Amino acid sequence: VEQMRDDKNRVTVTASNANPYPVALELGIGSAGESAARGPSTKLRRKDGVETWFATVPANGKTVLRYKVKRAKD
Repeated sequence: VEQMRDDKNRVTVTASNANPYPVALELGIGSAGESAARGPSTKLRRKDGVETWFATVPANGKTVLRYKVKRAKD
């Protein structure tokens, strides 16, 4: 998993899979009780109070999540 953040608080998370079969991904975004992601490119669900990205990464492929970080003053 690779995460990149630009100077406008936009985040791109790329998960890759080198296996010859798909794999399940479950990745927490932020901390419990907070809403860290604005406008995610895919719907996030809460697990144990944390916004979580659930995805299937294809065999020998990758999947991408994009969102904007919510700043404290927003």
